[in-house]
Amino acid sequence: DNDVDHFDWTTIADPQQAGIGFTVTITAQDVGGVTLTAYIDTAALTAAGESGVAPLSASVTGAFTAGVWTGSLSVNAVDTNVVLTATDGAASGDSNAFDAESGDLDHFDWNTIADPQYEDNPFAVTVTAQDANGYTVTDFTDTVSLKARTGSSTEHTFLRDTDAPSTSTTRVTRGLRFTPSSDITMT
Repeated sequence: DNDVDHFDWTTIADPQQAGIGFTVTITAQDVGGVTLTAYIDTAALTAAGESGVAPLSASVTGAFTAGVWTGSLSVNAVDTNVVLTATDGAASGDSNAFDAESGDLDHFDWNTIADPQYEDNPFAVTVTAQDANGYTVTDFTDTVSLKARTGSSTEHTFLRDTDAPSTSTTRVTRGLRFTPSSDITMT
């Protein structure tokens, strides 16, 4: 039988980093599991995890060569139990399940703070630990130091490492009273 029955995937290592490419190999096979070396078409690609459909770096493979396609894909979301699927007509095949995780801490992202803010009137902020691709680093539990800089040289520390709680999901309120003569930059 020369018809594609299914696609077979090489094992994808678990976990993978979201937004970073990894190499996959997909083989077109007949009902008996034999590679169809005459298969030179393309296959549609999709990804889904526990959170539903996951964005994938490509929606279609390149042309298969002798029934095999090797390429680089990335899952562009953080999710668990992600499965990739290759489909051509009625033929399809799923990869093994793997987790797409955030990378190491690269920076902190601040929510938008409404302007203006007023003296003696606390306001809420959200600071999110993110990797280089902007994905939330969900396992970040370290403490941080927050400093305000006015102008080019005056620095005010208003939350030190030792002041921070030991959990990553705690509200902290700290006050600092000063009159800046220019914009404040958080570092």
